[in-house]
Amino acid sequence: MPIPIKHLFSENFDIHRQPNEKDMKEMSKGWPNLPIELEELPEIIPPEAGSQRHQIELEKLKNYFFKPVNSQEFLVKSNDKPFSLLAGYCNKHNLNINLEALDKLNDELASLILNLKFKYNRPRPKEYMSRSQNQFPYERIESNKSPSFPSGHAAHAFFNACIVSKFNPDHEMRLRTLAEMIAQSRIDLGKHYPSDVSFGRFLGEYIAKKYLEKIEGDMNLNENYSEDNNEITGRKRLVEYAKRHDEKKIGTTYVDELCEFLIRSNEIERYVVDIKEAEDAAYSFVRGLPVKHCTKNKYIRSHLDAIDAALNIDRVNTPKKVQEIHLALGDDVIERGHAGEFRQYSHYARSTGYPYSEPDQILDDVSAWCDNLNIEPFMRHIIYECIHPFGDGNGRSGRIILLSDLDFDIAKINDLIGDNYIQRLVDYQHASHKIEEDNEN
Repeated sequence: MPIPIKHLFSENFDIHRQPNEKDMKEMSKGWPNLPIELEELPEIIPPEAGSQRHQIELEKLKNYFFKPVNSQEFLVKSNDKPFSLLAGYCNKHNLNINLEALDKLNDELASLILNLKFKYNRPRPKEYMSRSQNQFPYERIESNKSPSFPSGHAAHAFFNACIVSKFNPDHEMRLRTLAEMIAQSRIDLGKHYPSDVSFGRFLGEYIAKKYLEKIEGDMNLNENYSEDNNEITGRKRLVEYAKRHDEKKIGTTYVDELCEFLIRSNEIERYVVDIKEAEDAAYSFVRGLPVKHCTKNKYIRSHLDAIDAALNIDRVNTPKKVQEIHLALGDDVIERGHAGEFRQYSHYARSTGYPYSEPDQILDDVSAWCDNLNIEPFMRHIIYECIHPFGDGNGRSGRIILLSDLDFDIAKINDLIGDNYIQRLVDYQHASHKIEEDNEN
């Protein structure tokens, strides 16, 4: 993990440091009992040093440092021995949990988190303040050797809370409160930014969920376990969907419907594509040709690439999968931000004034949305559009996710995204505004 050359000649580079021999040894231990790969985690970019979001985080940290939420006694204990706080609670209430086995899992989680810390290599708040003109007494903050993003304490706290709660559901509320307190302590002590803690929380909860899925039964029965082992995958699945559609003899072929979808979805974004070009691309795509041989039109190509990604992903039920769908659209059709990268600024719907999810809430909102697979597909689509996780391409990625939720019933999605499509989104946002106003009154 070499330091870029430009940073060798500057004292203000925005990295923590290179990992030393001890770090490399810890990072190489791995996490054999945690069913997670770094590649499946969402790509989250912390606020850039000096940006408006970074300054807001810094001010929050300063306020909590002088007026901490937690007591001084708790801050000392949570900093030095956070696992002992959990163990003490478990022993006091005689909870059903093997603490020794849980501690070993935490050792593996520590290796995973350290890999992520050096991947992002974000300097601690104290480091940033020491290199900038800052009146804050940063000397009072205890130094840490590891990078800042994500917070390991937060990740471990929520991981443990989820695991122990699974076997002791009556204690879930209090265990989560303990995890919240430990996570908040990292900001109270000036050691972490809020975004470090937020990502740490997500990791702890997500990895615990994956681990609990692993130990609950035969993983081969879990539909999300090994998508590569499915008998019918990717484009082969599309052939099955097309065959099923065409056998209904409803007056249009699957190719016809796919052509209409490509035209309509781009039309919603005010991109005009040629009908013949869309028809030829749809025909080639259903025949199984690689996307690069289906069309040269970037707007058609981006849709087909994203549909391809959705076919291979199967169920879009994690933030990483959401990013993969958006990433497949390609940077050349994204007018603001980058493909696969969550939005890093506040935004709202111009037609209704509806406020989309704030940047520091996007990951949590997308995670909750991913977990909610039981609601009606179009309502799930509306909620996704109201989160608006990306700078651009939310509508296109959202419609392709909707297509996946509908089991690639292309005729059904064409009915849903017809002339009243935008109005249904607007009506929902207006209704949400009214409910909020009524609640305030």
